[in-house]
Amino acid sequence: MNAKTKKTLNILANVATWVVAGFAIIMVLLTMLSYIGTIGDDKEESKGIFGVKPYVVLSGSMDRVFPAGSVIFVKEVKDFQSLKVGDIITFKADHNATTVTKGTIVTHQIVELLISENGTTGEKYISGLITKGTENDDNDPIIYQERFEYAIIGQYVGHVAGVGHV
Repeated sequence: MNAKTKKTLNILANVATWVVAGFAIIMVLLTMLSYIGTIGDDKEESKGIFGVKPYVVLSGSMDRVFPAGSVIFVKEVKDFQSLKVGDIITFKADHNATTVTKGTIVTHQIVELLISENGTTGEKYISGLITKGTENDDNDPIIYQERFEYAIIGQYVGHVAGVGHV
């Protein structure tokens, strides 16, 4: 083997080593994030790291936004009255749910806000919401009213496609 071939093979070996090491570091970080994101107790959801938690997407109900197998990142909602139609939220399925098990974590898009009015002040406020997966024909059978914010885990901020399969 000549010197030029040895040098090329050395460069390729170094690149391959860095790619594998980089992939391993990313996987370790994602594993740590997902573990830290789940620390909490039965009464309260964990806040995650800096208010952001990762979740693995198991179904294709939101394929237009993120495919099944993605890792999505969800931030805590501080002001529920700031939610609007089109926002994507992650929530625990209500006890009235008919198509999912109670407590199942769902990430869907808000399609309608239910607005109420304070009888004394006349001030309008969001009293509930209706969600739907972008790939679903029907709205979710769950309508959160009045104290819906207790069911909401957070608002979608981004995703990494395919990483959840690993």
